[in-house]
Amino acid sequence: MKSRYLWLLTLKIGAAGALFLSQVLPARFMETGNYGNFAYIFALTTVFSFFVSWGTDKFALKKASLSTLETSHREFGQELFGIWSIILINSVVAGFALFVYLKYFFGDGFLDMIGLLSILLLVSISLSRLSSSITKGLGRVITSEIIFSFTRPTIFIGLVVADYFYFAELTINRMLVYMLTAFLISNLLTGMVNYGKTGFCVSMHLPSIPKVYKYSFFFFIVSIGMPLLSNVDLIQLGAMRTSVDVAVYSVASKIVNLVLLGLVSANLLIAPKLPKLYAENKLDKIHSTIRENNIVVAILTVIPITFLIVFTSEILNLFGSDYIAGTDILTILLVGQMVNVFCGPVLLTAVLTGQQKNAALIVLFVCALEWLLCVLLIPYYGSEGAAFANVTAYIVMNVALAFIVFKRIGINVTMLNIFMKRTRHA
Repeated sequence: MKSRYLWLLTLKIGAAGALFLSQVLPARFMETGNYGNFAYIFALTTVFSFFVSWGTDKFALKKASLSTLETSHREFGQELFGIWSIILINSVVAGFALFVYLKYFFGDGFLDMIGLLSILLLVSISLSRLSSSITKGLGRVITSEIIFSFTRPTIFIGLVVADYFYFAELTINRMLVYMLTAFLISNLLTGMVNYGKTGFCVSMHLPSIPKVYKYSFFFFIVSIGMPLLSNVDLIQLGAMRTSVDVAVYSVASKIVNLVLLGLVSANLLIAPKLPKLYAENKLDKIHSTIRENNIVVAILTVIPITFLIVFTSEILNLFGSDYIAGTDILTILLVGQMVNVFCGPVLLTAVLTGQQKNAALIVLFVCALEWLLCVLLIPYYGSEGAAFANVTAYIVMNVALAFIVFKRIGINVTMLNIFMKRTRHA
């Protein structure tokens, strides 16, 4: 386990560097307003992609991890047919809605090509996330991360740098093309890994479509809830303020997400384990697995948190002098992520141990809470108001989920379990 954590940590450090560059370069190479518009489009596309996926990425991860216990390759192939069908159906609906909204948002400045590229990016994000989740479910977590978190942003960086030296100024259209290309290549590579490992084939089975729709529904609520939670503040800010405000806020939020490096790295390794352990009723083993996970997370997050607190202005200045205005925003958002880290893998544990319905209801509630707070606070406090709304929603969600998991399953998933030897059986 320790060697896998070490390998994954090394990979995530490289991936964090690649992701950081993929955010710095567009901000440096684009005019601030244009970057704000691109960041807004990408935030919208990310949120819409979770509607397209309908939670099938989480459903597929769980099914792939349990395939040796309860399903045959043929049955999983039938479920894959349902998954692909759902993505196709939802792409039509979500793509049309996204196109109409972007046309309304940009007004006279809207170009049909922007809408078309946004729809294609929407589909490619959904497929890439699904394929990567299947790879994780099959136990190839590190391979999945190499492709999705490192190779994908590296490809994007290469295309952006080449574009800048050739054209001298990046446009929104070309940025969307490069992002689309990176996601498509990621999907192709993980798809090849999945087929090479299992030989899974999609088997036509029409009844699997309503079945997957039904069983993925609460995964969908949780899945779409998290990007909403992460982007409601940015989207609402874009609707109420200028593109420059969006650009500064987007950069601050992306930097704060680096704090989650340790949390994400560790959680990737325990995700395939939790469904199996819960199916076998090994609650003590789940507790010890999460406890070990939290020890690693605590160690990994101390350094980046300290670094961000000490060098806030210097880090923002890497994006350009215009972004130093985001210092207070970054500080506020950092508080929310610190609470997120302290509460441990609450959402992951709830979703993969049969509490996805409760998790979905909580996530829906906090999304509505964040939106309401944004509407109330942004007119008076601007970007800082959006940040306060985001932090409040994260704190409420994490505390509520930690309580639900403890009461329903008997497992303390917060950092406090580092000092506990055994779990309390529900």
